[in-house]
Order: sequence, then structure tokens, then C-alpha cells
Amino acid sequence: MNNNLDIKYGLVDFSNLEEIKRAALIHEQTPVEWDKDFIIRPEIVESRVKHFFKSKDNSDVYLLMAKTPSNQVVGFHWLEIESKYEQICAHIHSLWVDSAFRGKGIGHKLKSLGEEWAKERDAKFIFTDVFYNNKKMIDFNLGLGFKARQVEMIKDL
Repeated sequence: MNNNLDIKYGLVDFSNLEEIKRAALIHEQTPVEWDKDFIIRPEIVESRVKHFFKSKDNSDVYLLMAKTPSNQVVGFHWLEIESKYEQICAHIHSLWVDSAFRGKGIGHKLKSLGEEWAKERDAKFIFTDVFYNNKKMIDFNLGLGFKARQVEMIKDL
């Protein structure tokens, strides 16, 4: 892991609509990496933009970006504080690192910053949902100390 990159980590800039759109697109297009049949739907991306914008003043929502000095977005992390099993917890909705920047510590740093944020909000645990065929993310999470607790199964009708 090469941590010598000059990466800036900061919250999504809600005064910059293009940055909010970029975060929404990152989240909605990520399944393309492991599901060749996944279709990105513009109306879903637009809905996510609206959802993100509504959360701009919500301290229980954390939208973090990693950028190069030239402002290229190379990482994104989205968490929200929730209640699960009658405890305060943090739900990771998204973690993405540009494929050209993987293996350089950016994902680890994003996760670490997310965990710090969750602890500051008294979260007792952090959880995420990972698609079964996203083996890279499953292995990444296991390497960071996550444990598989349950598997959701679905059958299309």
C-alpha cells in the first residue's frame, strides 16, 4: 500500500451541484463493476441527488470525498446514523475508490474517517450491505475486521 499520495479528504461541498451529482452518480453506477447487466437509470441518479441535497444540514449523514490536488474525485464514502437492534449504529451505504487509485490506502482512510465520525455520534457498531458477487468489497471489509452476520437472499419473479 502506497500512502504517499497527496489526497485531500473532505465533506461533499453542497454549494457545488456538480459535486453532489458526482457523488450520486458514483453511488448509483458502482454495481457496474461486478454486475455486467446493471443499468444506470438517470432518474435514480437524479433522485439520489435530491436525497443528498436534502441531507445537507443533517449531522447524521456523512458524505466524504477523496480528491487529488487537481480536484479529481478518487474516492467517496457515505454513511448514516441509524438504529438497529435497538442500538445507535452507522450504516455504510457506499464506499468507492477509482480503480486507478486502489491499493493506495484511500479506501482504508475513508473507512477510518467514517468510523471516527460514527464513534463521535455514539454509534455502537458500523454495518454495511455488500452484494454477494462483489467479492473485492467483501474481502476488503473482512480485512478491516467486519464479520458476516447474515446473508439476504432474493428471488426475482
